[in-house]
Amino acid sequence: MTRQCAAGMPVPNSTGSHWRSKLDELDDLQSTEVLPETSDVVIIGGGYAGVATAYHLLVAGSAASITIVEARGLCSGATGRNGGHVRPDLYGHIPHYIERDGLDKGVELAEFEIANLAALKEVVQKENIDCDFRLTRVTDVWCNEESVAMVKGVYDAMVSHNLDYMNDVQVIAGEDTPGITGVTNAKVCATYTAATMSPYKFIMHLVHILRKRGVSIQAYTPVNLVRTTENGTHEVCTARGTIRAGKIVYATNAYTKALLPEYAGNIIPCKGICCHIAVPPGTSAPLLHTSFIVYEPGDPSVCSYLIQCPDGGIIVGGAKDIFRRYRNQWYDNTDDSCLIDSAKDYYQDFMQKNFRGWEGSGAAIKHMDRRHGILLRL
Repeated sequence: MTRQCAAGMPVPNSTGSHWRSKLDELDDLQSTEVLPETSDVVIIGGGYAGVATAYHLLVAGSAASITIVEARGLCSGATGRNGGHVRPDLYGHIPHYIERDGLDKGVELAEFEIANLAALKEVVQKENIDCDFRLTRVTDVWCNEESVAMVKGVYDAMVSHNLDYMNDVQVIAGEDTPGITGVTNAKVCATYTAATMSPYKFIMHLVHILRKRGVSIQAYTPVNLVRTTENGTHEVCTARGTIRAGKIVYATNAYTKALLPEYAGNIIPCKGICCHIAVPPGTSAPLLHTSFIVYEPGDPSVCSYLIQCPDGGIIVGGAKDIFRRYRNQWYDNTDDSCLIDSAKDYYQDFMQKNFRGWEGSGAAIKHMDRRHGILLRL
């Protein structure tokens, strides 16, 4: 069987990312001048999924030879463009999944997301990773009065299921909400444990570990073709040569269907907006909770997520309901060389318009990026 790469693969002239503004010395690592001829496991993709797979194979004591191939620099795809959130989603989707699929399935998903937060914290501590990881609180904020009853109703319904993790959730409404959230027109919020981190620093620290432990890491090695032979082995054909592999891990996120076209109807690449807002020192009020979801005044359908970086800057993204109607700009699209035109100016003066104490801050977009991800159809 032959799998041919065509459209939908990483472009060479992608937009930049705040997280990659200072590159690690191993960003363009090619462990060997010539690709290994064989590898027990070939992992396609050098982001969260690919690097974590290699790391956990080593932790589990696997003696398999491992090769990671990445089309561009390491951690340059969706992982290197995300919002820096480690946020279990308890209020956005879990109640819907409970209603649709039953309590056990909904709780299973919620507990998986909570376990991911704990697992990341454990790895950061175990490996002494300097990635600005900080355990904090997320505040899901609503800015319209009609949301108050809805949020309280969701909270009461979730508590009625006697779920242990709901002990960590607090709902706050009324005149104290703006002071707690920092959001000028906040009416109600739900707050619970989350974290913030630099995804690039995290991944690159793991890359250093993998390299020392013998994993072959090959950046700037795009895969053009995958063939499966009659005996069940695979040939991974790249721009630098071919690797015979016993097993392949496709950690390819938005680019999956280019190599696995049978998933074209289930894994659909989608573009998004994320940016870095620089803040002049001493000009703004610090955010008490550095990770937020904001439903904005005037249009409760517009959602933004944001965190505050150690230098005081803001990473913010979202605004999907601004660009949703312009389907050709974001849907089934892997071209990260350009922004979503309909939303590229949305976050100008965002902090000044929405947060208390930021009116005269001079906060301004320094880095605008095209974030990408996938829409799953199950």
